[in-house]
Order: sequence, then C-alpha cells, then structure tokens
Amino acid sequence: RFDADRTIVPVCESCGMIAIHNDYKKKSFCPVCGDSEIASIELSYAFKLLLDELKAMGVYPKLLLKTKY
Repeated sequence: RFDADRTIVPVCESCGMIAIHNDYKKKSFCPVCGDSEIASIELSYAFKLLLDELKAMGVYPKLLLKTKY
C-alpha cells in the first residue's frame, strides 16, 4: 500500500515541519522558520493526511531528515 499512493511533499530541513509550496511563484517556504532550506520528500498520501489531522488537533509533528550526502 505504501507505493500505491505516494506523493511529494516539501519539508523544512531546519525545523522538520511541512512547508508550503506556491505553484504560481514556483517557491517553497516554511511557515515557522520563513526562508530556510526546503527538501522535497516522497511519502504516502495516507501518512500526509495523518499529519494534517494531527495539525488540526494542535499537535505539530516534525519530520527528522537525514543528510543528503
């Protein structure tokens, strides 16, 4: 099921929160940190929905990213 519904999500590398991507300006930014390094990761859409539900309840999950190198 994991690879059946994958999606690409921008994530802030400094705080681990899901970033916002503006398609019109072709720019991603973090709502917490402002301008910081943004990485695009691939994850399950069901997991993204779980993260959105947690944020709606006031729980802000952070994703820990490993280095790219």
